[in-house]
Amino acid sequence: ASVRRAVDLLASDETARAFDLAAEPESIRARYGAHHFAQALLMARRLVEAGVPVITVYWNAPSNTDNQSWDTHNNQHVRMRDHLLPHFDRALSAFLDELTDRGLLDSTLVTWYGEFGRTPKINRNGGRDHWGFCQSIGITGGGVQRGLVYGTSTPDGGYAEQNPVRPDDLSATVFHCLGIDPRIEMHDLKGRPAPLSYGQVVTDLLA
Repeated sequence: ASVRRAVDLLASDETARAFDLAAEPESIRARYGAHHFAQALLMARRLVEAGVPVITVYWNAPSNTDNQSWDTHNNQHVRMRDHLLPHFDRALSAFLDELTDRGLLDSTLVTWYGEFGRTPKINRNGGRDHWGFCQSIGITGGGVQRGLVYGTSTPDGGYAEQNPVRPDDLSATVFHCLGIDPRIEMHDLKGRPAPLSYGQVVTDLLA
């Protein structure tokens, strides 16, 4: 039944129209920017309007040596300043502004993050390496407070300090905002039960 619903969603006329970026005015497309991530966010806004319930947008870079990759093991400061942050800031701000202007942000939970943090110290190649102990994320929209800075790290950004949020706590909070009880039991192929999330809802984030 779930597969059938997914196929019906993807095959619907409304979803097909949402994938037609050419239907957007050029002024709107330019507002987001020509970057592939920017146009993907514009597509996401169209899918939100079409009623698609869960949307994932990736920053897809051709290779780790490309200036468009966030895997900044070398020359980090220049790559962030000139190649990554300008596109990201322009596109994400346009996306959030449009959701707000169209009355969609209050009913749309938006999160953005990578898979891990970055080393507190710059390496000998002028970059930062993989770091799993601490990272910052963004979350806004449906069900959470806006403009809130929650938690702190140590001064070097290496470890969580006040109000740490574990990945499981994040998943529990996201499920809660989506109206899903994070304690719902799931079962693996052998029938063994496990909760949807082992974390605790971060109630201080909620609106």
